[in-house]
Amino acid sequence: MIELPRTVRVLMPSDEVFIMRVDQYLRGVLPAEIGTEPPLEAAKALAVAARSYAATQTKHRKDHADVCTGTHCQAWRPRYARTCDEAIEATAGEVLVYQKRIVPGFYFAWCDGVTRDPRAVWQVEAPWCQPVPCPCDDPRPMHDHGVGLCQIGAIRLATAGADYLAILAHYYRDVDCVRVADGL
Repeated sequence: MIELPRTVRVLMPSDEVFIMRVDQYLRGVLPAEIGTEPPLEAAKALAVAARSYAATQTKHRKDHADVCTGTHCQAWRPRYARTCDEAIEATAGEVLVYQKRIVPGFYFAWCDGVTRDPRAVWQVEAPWCQPVPCPCDDPRPMHDHGVGLCQIGAIRLATAGADYLAILAHYYRDVDCVRVADGL
């Protein structure tokens, strides 16, 4: 049975570790990552990706934490936004599942029209995150990793009428978006 961790240990800039329920943590992630007024379907797609990412991270094990508040993990700020909260609630418990396990929903800000292969970027096998064309095609120089869901691309897909499941299916291959139970 696939279980979503009930809490996430967040390493704060002060080096304190705060334990938060996963969706409470996401309330600070989504506005910090995608802004306070994204299209709802783009926010839902990011909620599922970010929840999946948070559920699979152990980058700060030496600090007795799972994630930090910086872009090294997922940006987090103690500010909330109505649309983001609505997206988190609408997708509560939903994660990306590949071969019967939760996988990290890698995502980034913008790209140049195509996402990147995680093998080329990080030397990591992530068959659910293969390069795909993206409607973003931002003229700014790309300084992000480019793996997974492009936030600007997700916004453009949502604005064109795609729902969050279609957005997730565009960026992640052979995954299921599954509502799982909280762990104890």
